[in-house]
Amino acid sequence: SMYLPTGAKGDDVGSKGGYHLEISLKNEEYANNLLKVLKRYNLNLKITERNEEHYMLYAKDGETIKDFLAFMDLSDMVLELCDLMLTREISKEANRLTNCNIANITKTVEAAERQLEAINKLKERGMLDKLSEKLKVTAELRLKYPEATLDEIAIMHADGVKKSGINHRFRKIIEIAALYEGEENG
Repeated sequence: SMYLPTGAKGDDVGSKGGYHLEISLKNEEYANNLLKVLKRYNLNLKITERNEEHYMLYAKDGETIKDFLAFMDLSDMVLELCDLMLTREISKEANRLTNCNIANITKTVEAAERQLEAINKLKERGMLDKLSEKLKVTAELRLKYPEATLDEIAIMHADGVKKSGINHRFRKIIEIAALYEGEENG
C-alpha cells in the first residue's frame, strides 16, 4: 500500500510527512531476502515486525518511494509523485520567504518606532535643535517619513550617507535620548 499527501483537509500540501509505502509479507525469510534485493538497487526500505507472522517493508520519504516506483517501472506514478513533491517544496519555500519577509518588516517597524520615540522625547525636551546638523536632518526625515526604510532615508540625504551611516545616526539619537532621560530620572 502507498499513501501520499493529497493537500486535502487535514493534510496540507505544505505539511511535513504524508509519504508512506508498505509492503506486507507473511514470511520473515522472504521479507529479509526481498529487502536485500531492494538494497542492491539502492532502495533503502526498512523492515519491521508487526507480529510473529507479519513483516512490513516500508519507506516514509518521497525520494525512496519515487525510486521504488521507478524500479517497478511505474513511470506515470513517478511523474505524479514528482509533481506532488515539487508542489510541496514550492509551498514550503513560499512559506519560508513569507515568514522571512514578515520578520524583516516587523524588525524594521519596531526599529522605526524606537527611533520615533527617541526623536519625540528629544523634541518634547527642546533638545532636537541641539543635535549636530547631521543627526538633526536624519531625525527630521524620520519624523516626516515615519514608514521609510533606512535605505529610503539615506537616499533623501544630500550628504551621500549610506544605510549603515543612517543606522549609526539613529543609534546615536537613541543614545542621546536615553542619556537625557537618565539625567531627568537621576
